[in-house]
Parts: sequence; structure tokens; C-alpha cells
Amino acid sequence: MEIFFGLFFAVWLFVFCFIFFNIFKNFKNNKNAPILEVSAEIVDKQKITRRNNDNVHNFTNYYISFKVKSGDVIKLCVPNDVYNYLFVGDYGLLEFKGTKFLGFSSKDKE
Repeated sequence: MEIFFGLFFAVWLFVFCFIFFNIFKNFKNNKNAPILEVSAEIVDKQKITRRNNDNVHNFTNYYISFKVKSGDVIKLCVPNDVYNYLFVGDYGLLEFKGTKFLGFSSKDKE
């Protein structure tokens, strides 16, 4: 029985360390990334709602996919207020740092 608890603890410790390492790595990459400003068009919007086990609290993440001139699509998590006033087809200047959304200024398509 002691072996089972030891193995159980080791697995949970590994999972915790793995998650912590990935969060730290993502934070470090975003911190060291340059701020980029590129012309982009909004091609998709997505809202993902997750429910807690108690079915009382909901957590919603808002994502917008931007297509840049090179043809690449960048999907970024954005705040709720930004999500609500931007629409698919909007064109403008996207500002981001790594995987962190900084802003989007709409303008007429060139």
C-alpha cells in the first residue's frame, strides 16, 4: 500500500512540475519576445466557456484569429471588451508580443 501512495505522489508531483515548467517557459518567451506591429485581417472569433465541477462558476476565454500578409494565421487570447467590438473581416494594425495580444487598430484595407 505504501508503494501505491508513493507512486501516486510521484505522478502528481511530475504533473505539477510539468505544468509549472510550461507556464514559466511561456512567460519567459513572451517577456523576451519583441513587440511586433503587423497589418492583419480578422478571420475568425471563438469563445470557449469552461464550467467548474460545481456548475456554478464559468470561465470564458475569448480568441481572435488574425491573418497577416504572409498568409499565416495568428490566434490570440483577447479581453472580453476587445472581443465584443471587433468583427470578422475587420482590417488593421495588430500589435502583439509573443503570444500576448497588445492591441488592434482598425483601418481601411489597402
